[in-house]
Amino acid sequence: MLAAGARLDLTTRVGDTILHEMAAMKREAKIRLAILRLLVFKGAALEAVNARDETPLSVAIDRGSTDDVRHFIAVGAKVRKCHLEAAAYRPDKLRALIDHIADDPDLLAQAASLGGWLRGEVADWRRRAQERTDTGGKGSFFAGMIERLTKSLKMIAELPSYLPADAEKPVTWVEEPAAFTAIQVATTLDAYRSALACVEIS
Repeated sequence: MLAAGARLDLTTRVGDTILHEMAAMKREAKIRLAILRLLVFKGAALEAVNARDETPLSVAIDRGSTDDVRHFIAVGAKVRKCHLEAAAYRPDKLRALIDHIADDPDLLAQAASLGGWLRGEVADWRRRAQERTDTGGKGSFFAGMIERLTKSLKMIAELPSYLPADAEKPVTWVEEPAAFTAIQVATTLDAYRSALACVEIS
């Protein structure tokens, strides 16, 4: 079809390109990597954004297979913090991303900065699970989510720039709520301590 002049710039009504569609197929055939390389070589936009602000890699993380994630990385898809955050709910995909950014200190620091948020997510899902069981409901879905998030948190905790877990403690504002955001996004220990000085841990 490419030889016959098939266009690679066409999109669906929500802005999905051929790469977005390919990322969502969730297939693991090895030939998919060769096809993806060909499409990118022929001009398919690897960083195209659809109406949901998703790149093809975003779609692969959300709806594709782990192999799809590896394939898009292999052909040059840029890994961003939003991808790391989305992959936290899918530890196998998070592992693929972390393996890829192993030599990029800036992205590793961004991954490590997710620690506080992940601890909060685990605590929140545990609370939801408890509420469900307290009302007689089944908590299997919650248990699965907690297991996946905990696995991702352990992965993040192994990173060299991982920050302390002080953010787990209750916080009383001394200056302003923005201080907590500063704690969550701090990428160095000095930045973390500076942000922590703005709050009072109770």
